[in-house]
Order: sequence, then C-alpha cells, then structure tokens
Amino acid sequence: MTTKHYTTSEGVYLGGFGDGATPADGAIEVASAPTHASQLWASGQWQSRIYTQSEQEAKRQAAFVSETDPLFFQWQAGESTEEEWLAKRQEVRDRYPYPTE
Repeated sequence: MTTKHYTTSEGVYLGGFGDGATPADGAIEVASAPTHASQLWASGQWQSRIYTQSEQEAKRQAAFVSETDPLFFQWQAGESTEEEWLAKRQEVRDRYPYPTE
C-alpha cells in the first residue's frame, strides 16, 4: 500500500490516503506528512506556523486562567510562593510569544 499525503490550497494538512481512499476535491498532493500538526505546507516544504498577535493573546489568557491564576490564589493563601507564581507567568509568556517580542 502506498500512502499519499494531501493539503488544502492554504497548506493545511488533510491527511494520508491509501488503499483507494481519495481526498476531497481540490486537495493538493505533497511529498510527506508534517512532523507537527501546526505546520503548513509552503514553498515545497513544511513550515512552522506563525501565530498572529490576537491568537497568541488568546492562548496566553487561557493559560493564565488555568495555570497561573491558581498559583496566585495559593500564594495569597500562603500555600505557594510569589516566586512560583511569577515563574509560571514567565513560562506562559515564553510559550506564547507575541510576534513583536
């Protein structure tokens, strides 16, 4: 069985198709699958996607709510340290950098 890989015209991976399976109309065959789901096919290769400012802001905000806010309240209650909270905030900022940073 030979698997063929396809993207949309925007470079978004559609998947590997084999055993007679066919992708949707307009799909473009590419050489291989991406190594990460966020990659886009451009200029004949898989490239990392660059997220917009608003996309990164939304990801940061969600991470702050789920990861750093609990540490803040634990610090306020004396169950954690300010350093742990600040370190987690920096970790989130590093994970979701803004394009201008």
